Amino acid sequence: MIRTFIAVETSPEVRAAAAGLTDRLKRGWRASEVRWVPPENLHLTLRFLGETEETGVAPLTAALDVVTAGTPPCRLTLGPLGAFPDARRPRVLWLGLKGADTAALRSLQRRIEERVTGLGWEREGRPFSPHLTLGRIRPGGGADPGAGWTRAAVPELAFRVDEVVLMRSDLRPDGARYSVLHRSPLGGDVGRAESHHGSGPAIPQRTGAGGPA
Repeated sequence: MIRTFIAVETSPEVRAAAAGLTDRLKRGWRASEVRWVPPENLHLTLRFLGETEETGVAPLTAALDVVTAGTPPCRLTLGPLGAFPDARRPRVLWLGLKGADTAALRSLQRRIEERVTGLGWEREGRPFSPHLTLGRIRPGGGADPGAGWTRAAVPELAFRVDEVVLMRSDLRPDGARYSVLHRSPLGGDVGRAESHHGSGPAIPQRTGAGGPA
């Protein structure tokens, strides 16, 4: 069994901007209270899958290739800061995403959800909310910092989404380590998709705290 999720990777510029925002947010919490996501692990989760049989990877990648082939690339822009369940009781700190193409992104996510449930996964009960997780409040931590932190200035930075990736997540004592199993290009030929399952990751593994969200 391996732990997997479906995601969109972010650009170096987005990761740099998120790192700056995270540095500012760290002033509001003690270091022991929050598990911060390293910038290199920043991603937009489209669907967390969890424990996955290795024999189930091929059907997943085939389903992703079909969905993405019919979806053109899109652009997303960094939005405001926020938290789940809300800014006054934060458990997950996030950077929102906005733009005219968020409707297309939601449509893509819905079609992925349909394919995944068709392969046997239970339907996701929570509505899809496009965001980049910056940190997770540890149990017992996270005194109310006041809601003012959500008004921090966020740069108007856009990035292009031109592929969806199936990621593997290996939990280590020093945090989760991510590696790409498969890349499905948006609006591309199914034959252009790249799989790395069984031959080792094609990109360096990324290490960070916590799992995808």
